Amino acid sequence: ANSEEELTARLVSSYPEQDLAVVKLEQVPDGLKAAAFGDSSKVEVGQIVLAMGSPLGLSSSVTQGIVSATGRTVSESGSGGGTGTTIPNMVQTSAAINPGNSGGALVDLDGQVIGIPTLAAVDPTFGDSAAPGIGFAIPASMVKTVADQIIANGKVTDSGRAALGITGRTVV
Repeated sequence: ANSEEELTARLVSSYPEQDLAVVKLEQVPDGLKAAAFGDSSKVEVGQIVLAMGSPLGLSSSVTQGIVSATGRTVSESGSGGGTGTTIPNMVQTSAAINPGNSGGALVDLDGQVIGIPTLAAVDPTFGDSAAPGIGFAIPASMVKTVADQIIANGKVTDSGRAALGITGRTVV
C-alpha cells in the first residue's frame, strides 16, 4: 500500500474449481503484513463491505457496498476465459465487482478479509454486460481451506465437494 514497486512472485498452484490460486513472493519487502482473514460464517446480510482491487487497470481502488446475500451458488460462464465451473456458498455483494477486482479482497469495516471477489453477474438481455450491484466473492473460510492445502501439499487434497470421478454424457 505504500509503494508502486512491482514485486516478483511465482505460482505455487491454482485450483480452477474454486477460482483460487496461491502465489509466493520471491522477496518479501520489509514491513509487509499479511491480511487478516475474518470468520465468513459470521457475515450478515446488510453488513457494509469494501471491495479492493484494480478494476479496469485502475490500481488501488476501493468500492463500498453491503452483503446482499450469503450461501449463493453461482455458475461461471465458460466463455471469455471463464472455467465454466459452479461455485457454491458465495457471498453476494452490492460493492462494484469489475474486471480487475477479481482476486482482490472483500473486507469488513474491521479490515478483515471476508471473501475474495471473483464474479459479477451479467445480464444476457443487454449483451452479457455487467449487472450493476450484483457481485460475488468466495468466502474466507473456503479461501483459507484451499490456500492452506496448497501451501502444505502443493495442491488441493480435499475439496470438501462430493465427486464420483466420472464424466457423464447423454447417449441416445
